[in-house]
Amino acid sequence: MKSMRGFRLIIFQQRRRMKFCQGKFFTMYPLLGNDKGIAIVAALLVLMLLSVIAVTFTDTTVTEKTIVRSEAVFERVFFKAESGAMEGVQKVMNETSHNELLPALGGAVNNAGLLVSVERADKENNVAMTDATGDSKFTDADIPAWDPSEADTKTYRRVVLAEGSYGSLKVTDPRDYYYTAFGYSDADNGSAMIKIGFVKHF
Repeated sequence: MKSMRGFRLIIFQQRRRMKFCQGKFFTMYPLLGNDKGIAIVAALLVLMLLSVIAVTFTDTTVTEKTIVRSEAVFERVFFKAESGAMEGVQKVMNETSHNELLPALGGAVNNAGLLVSVERADKENNVAMTDATGDSKFTDADIPAWDPSEADTKTYRRVVLAEGSYGSLKVTDPRDYYYTAFGYSDADNGSAMIKIGFVKHF
């Protein structure tokens, strides 16, 4: 009888172990499998997020470089156009003769071709007047005075519009001469125009 009881006890213990092993097999391992899947999905999501961030930073960097280059081009073109306008102003302000302050089509005067006559009433339209062809580009076909420049590189053009003078009728008395100087540059694939109004008392 003892042997039968012992045999039954051994069988009972083995069944309990099988149940425990089966329970462990059917509960723990599936959970571990799910954890591994979640980890893979999370890793993929992180990689996708990093890829999006990298692409965004790349696009931002390219855009910033383009902006910096555009700003540099604008500054160069702006300063060249400003140089043209200031050159025209300085040439007129340096003159010490009434003849040099009046528009001249040619001759031996210093400002031949630089000064262009225009009525003061048309001052608001003087930009259009300097573009004879109406193509918004200033070349030899418009006003020849746009061509001369003191710079060796010829990277800008300038013209001064003489709008008139006011004062005494006597030639020897001081008068106020009104001008508008234009500087234009289309260097470096950009374009800029500077307009400066000034008065010379002489």
